[in-house]
Amino acid sequence: MKIKHENQLRQGVRLSRETLIRKLHNMDYFNTPDGCSVNNLTLTELQQVYENQNARMKHD
Repeated sequence: MKIKHENQLRQGVRLSRETLIRKLHNMDYFNTPDGCSVNNLTLTELQQVYENQNARMKHD
């Protein structure tokens, strides 16, 4: 049962990452200021970048 749970968790993380990457690409955001591709960021990093970029776009 533990393996199934781990696979579901891994799949959930992957889907969340893909969703955030797609949203950032739709915002024309592809790289962080230090040149790192959003495709290489962790889920936590992507969430932070998305929140920051989303807030920035609301203020522009």
